[in-house]
Amino acid sequence: MVLVEEKKCPECGSKNIGKGKFMYEAKPIGKGKFFTSCSDVLVDLCTNCGLIITLRVDKPEKFK
Repeated sequence: MVLVEEKKCPECGSKNIGKGKFMYEAKPIGKGKFFTSCSDVLVDLCTNCGLIITLRVDKPEKFK
């Protein structure tokens, strides 16, 4: 996990924000595309209180 210093947790105010990703089957799949359009889900989370601050896919171009 890599710490990101420019963000602040809206829940507890901590600046200790880490980066991670969902593992295994927690990947969105484009509607009607199944195997060709999945991507990892990346998260920014507070390492103090555990709040997930942002969710985003790693490869958004796969959903076009």
